[in-house]
Amino acid sequence: ALEVLKGSGYYVVIESSGIRANAEQERAVGRFHYNYNLRRDDSEITVELHTRMLPRKLPMAPSAEEAIAGASSCLIGGQEVNVLNPEENLIFLCVHGGKHGWSRLEWLVAVVETLRRWKEIDETKLWDLAVRRRAEMALLLGALLARRLLDCPGLPEIAQRAESMPVAVELADEVAANLDWDQRKESEGELEARFQKALCHRWSTRLHWAFFSRVQPGRGDFRWLPWSFSWSFGYYLVRQVRLLVRQLRRLLKPVFLLFHRKEEKD
Repeated sequence: ALEVLKGSGYYVVIESSGIRANAEQERAVGRFHYNYNLRRDDSEITVELHTRMLPRKLPMAPSAEEAIAGASSCLIGGQEVNVLNPEENLIFLCVHGGKHGWSRLEWLVAVVETLRRWKEIDETKLWDLAVRRRAEMALLLGALLARRLLDCPGLPEIAQRAESMPVAVELADEVAANLDWDQRKESEGELEARFQKALCHRWSTRLHWAFFSRVQPGRGDFRWLPWSFSWSFGYYLVRQVRLLVRQLRRLLKPVFLLFHRKEEKD
């Protein structure tokens, strides 16, 4: 699929800014990340080609074997195409929206439309699957937001369960109060990290998320190595250096502001 897209004029970029990846950076994206971002010079559209459903730090997706074994089908362009079954799809939509801090209303609309079309919902079966996927908090938050923001009557039992969960209620209140992205004071990365940490409510998934968030090289790390770098351990090293620099900046920022104010007074 990657070769077909590249043959159509698309190329891999390593950041949303559109920096074109060289051959080594492209291999690093394929090795460390769960999707390729591709662009073409004559279009502003970005194509995401996924190799995994979710990043490695969020262990909430079915395996490829599980997804295929339980797949439903859908008619697209006159052809039968395998798609996730309704239970897996709904859980994935909730995880995906939560992963991004529900910063786009369209992701919540997708949840509501899925519930609207899915006439017979077995909430017990859905909840059991969410437990197996370790995605209970994602489902609770998605159901609560669908009910509060878009008056969706689906999943009444799960939405009621969410109302008794202080974390879910707090996150839902925050999403409702910050639908206008321009009013947010934190960066997109900070928002996503905070929500992802909340979704990983079990100690095992929280440790998993913390480990891979710290160790897994990110797209920004690849930009630091624009030359050919075949020794893959180097990306892990760059990751730690960048995190250390970021932490030092955070610690030194109050000192810098203090001296800046003192100079202004002088």
